[in-house]
Amino acid sequence: MDVSIINMETIQDDNEITKAWELFNHKYKLGSQYDWLARFAKQNNLVLEIGIEGSERSKARNTITKECELILDKAEGLSEYKIVENKSSREAILLFENLRFPSTVWNMTKLEEIEEMKNLKMENIIMKTWFCHNPIFGLTCGHCNPCKDALNEGMAFRVSKIGYCLGTIRRYTFDPISKIKDMISTK
Repeated sequence: MDVSIINMETIQDDNEITKAWELFNHKYKLGSQYDWLARFAKQNNLVLEIGIEGSERSKARNTITKECELILDKAEGLSEYKIVENKSSREAILLFENLRFPSTVWNMTKLEEIEEMKNLKMENIIMKTWFCHNPIFGLTCGHCNPCKDALNEGMAFRVSKIGYCLGTIRRYTFDPISKIKDMISTK
């Protein structure tokens, strides 16, 4: 299958979807990708598979589990979760009706995913994936939510050393509460 590159500026506006995303972003800090993924899927009549792992820090997972009713669909040999439309809010339907969540990943932590990739002799793939929202000189920033999640979930090796240092400086400079919490937790 060929790779298609889609320029985000070509994704059409959809005020209903964006308003639904804004509601969940306000409540759960849901990432902006869910706005444009929902618009892209709808405009292109697609169903997209989204890997959301079993993490309490996952804003997407928290949004989905609190706002949607899910059903495990085992059609066509796949095992994935999808929302139950008649039991989910209108806003949840707008954002998530065209998204599917593989059950294997849904029930695994990031570290369990890496172990499974090692078992499959595919661990080199993990370093070829990208997650940082604000790269610095092409390296992970150490400050955005995905970088913080990597650091907090035992995957610091995925964050560049410069990003880790800059993220630490930013965290203590712009979020002094983090410094106090870190000082308390080390005593």
